[in-house]
Amino acid sequence: MALAIFDLDETLIHGDCATLWSEQMGRLGWVDPESFMRQNNELMEAYSNGELAMEDYMAFSLEPMIGRTPEEIDHLVEPWVEDFIEPIIYSDATKCIAAHRAAGDRILVISASGVHLVKAIADRIGIDEVLGIEL
Repeated sequence: MALAIFDLDETLIHGDCATLWSEQMGRLGWVDPESFMRQNNELMEAYSNGELAMEDYMAFSLEPMIGRTPEEIDHLVEPWVEDFIEPIIYSDATKCIAAHRAAGDRILVISASGVHLVKAIADRIGIDEVLGIEL
């Protein structure tokens, strides 16, 4: 059995799921959308330039979820995936995944994003195995 490993952001979906979730937290009223996204974008640029420790980004992006239960987060992530992520799943990616599935390959999604997002997106695509940042 072969192993097919897919990155999530800009490979399976057209976008970055962590940034898209940050936008959602603004829509939910958990953060001030303008200032939070400004800081998010600065941190993501630093990450892209290899100048940011992932722990720093995760501390920033998870802060609005402090005090919320995993069940509350999961309840909100599911419709977000349906409304905002499903429309940006690359069709070529789904075709490639289907080909691997038909070949009997093991399929894994990896991401430097939180597993609370990665797992929900992978579930929507029909992939059971994920590797993301455990919270």
